[in-house]
Amino acid sequence: MKKCSCLIIMIFVWLIGCVTTPEKQMNVSDLIGKWHGPMTTSLYPETGHQSSYRPTAELEIYNSELKGQIILFLSSNVRQSYPFHGQIKDNKLIAHWKGSRYMELELIKSRDSMRLDGKYDFIKVGGSITLEKMP
Repeated sequence: MKKCSCLIIMIFVWLIGCVTTPEKQMNVSDLIGKWHGPMTTSLYPETGHQSSYRPTAELEIYNSELKGQIILFLSSNVRQSYPFHGQIKDNKLIAHWKGSRYMELELIKSRDSMRLDGKYDFIKVGGSITLEKMP
């Protein structure tokens, strides 16, 4: 019985270590590199109407000044690129473009991986975005 209890406690401790949590202090060096992942879209984000359209995005941050670009893969042959100069505000990566376009991402780290979760709005088209760090 004691062996079983110890095994259960060890598994529980291991599971706690695997839990992903938002970073308390975003480290700029963690952000540098390429990120890739899916986006959800809504024609009018304030209504919450979700579309079945599922574009993907690739984000690249070039340096510690948070200069980079996001490429939206809208279909197999259509892609749009948006260069940006980001900033960290309230522990989130923020990028703004002309008009009311923006992206706001939070860094989530686990023992094995990192991802950026957040939202975007490109003039009445917005939704959520989840990007995994590419090796």
